[in-house]
Amino acid sequence: MAIIPMLMGNSSATITFHAYQAYGEQLEMYDGTVNPLSVEDREGMAGVSIGDYALFAGGYTYPSHYNRVDVYNSDLTKGSNKALSQAKSYVAGAKNDNYAMIAGGYNNSGTLNTVNAFDSELVRTNATKLQTERQMICGISFGQYAIFAGGHKSNYYTSDADIYDENMTRIIMGFASASLHMGTANQSYAIIAGSIGGNSSDNSVTGINEDLTIVSVPNMSSFRANAVCATAGNYMICAGGTYWDGNSGSGLLTVDAYDNALTRTRAPNLKNGVSEYGSISFGNYALFKNGYTEESIDTY
Repeated sequence: MAIIPMLMGNSSATITFHAYQAYGEQLEMYDGTVNPLSVEDREGMAGVSIGDYALFAGGYTYPSHYNRVDVYNSDLTKGSNKALSQAKSYVAGAKNDNYAMIAGGYNNSGTLNTVNAFDSELVRTNATKLQTERQMICGISFGQYAIFAGGHKSNYYTSDADIYDENMTRIIMGFASASLHMGTANQSYAIIAGSIGGNSSDNSVTGINEDLTIVSVPNMSSFRANAVCATAGNYMICAGGTYWDGNSGSGLLTVDAYDNALTRTRAPNLKNGVSEYGSISFGNYALFKNGYTEESIDTY
């Protein structure tokens, strides 16, 4: 089962859920009820799964940051809430073979470098902190590795990457491009791409193989900021976003797909060109949901 929590509206954020289940080659929308989050109107959460559980952690609703972790099991039953070690928003989530991890973020004290790990029994451990405090990090689940790359600290973007293996050992890397914002992985590679925004766009893509060696990847077909990524089978897909010309931005429909040889192809465009998309990888499917409307589910 796949769950996408969506923020609906402009000045206020209301969480609604879309759940999907796969039957062979068919993907159908779940028509049952999914209980809402413990605090519905919050932004800047991270979603990650471990074992039979989906976790939605952190978040912000004026004037409060939250340490809540909402838990759903594989039957979409909402379990008892867990907690992060501190209240924060704009966190990143990723998992490795043994842990679901929530890293970085922001609260009234500033940007943060704390990392919490939850095992398959939802027992929390505090992992080694990120090398730098930052928010809006790119989190990627890549087999035995949970990758946290790029992000924003105070008044600058960073190219730092912190990688945690299945034993929570931290590996430090860096990339040539700062402001890395989105990424995904298949069985052989992880890709990290694009820009976090700030009235700028980027089309660069960095690849990492299973040995954590940086590999060359073709640039995206267009410059963009605030796009989203997901994986469908062996295809790593980067979709949507905003193109900034220095003064204003326009939403993009562009979708680029990278195969297991890191060859880039153009996939069919999204239905709506906006940057406020949610995405999720679900078996052989990648789902992209427009955050402004109830419609517009793009499935690849």
